[in-house]
Amino acid sequence: MATEIIKIGPVPVQITNGTNSALISVLGSNAISFSDSEISPDKNHGDYLRDRLIVTPPNKIWLWCSNPWKVEVAVTRW
Repeated sequence: MATEIIKIGPVPVQITNGTNSALISVLGSNAISFSDSEISPDKNHGDYLRDRLIVTPPNKIWLWCSNPWKVEVAVTRW
């Protein structure tokens, strides 16, 4: 299991595709938004993540933030 650092901005990024599990950890103190969706989600209907999230199949998780700067997250998939 390798950990990948991803910079999240205002455009939703798909983190899991429904076939893998993942641990998503927000690096820093900024909140990001997430949603379980087949396609790029409506950014007005996400939940907030400030710490960690464990994702299991069949969830397809997308991340984004509304900050003017990008937020780093660590993603470990298995």
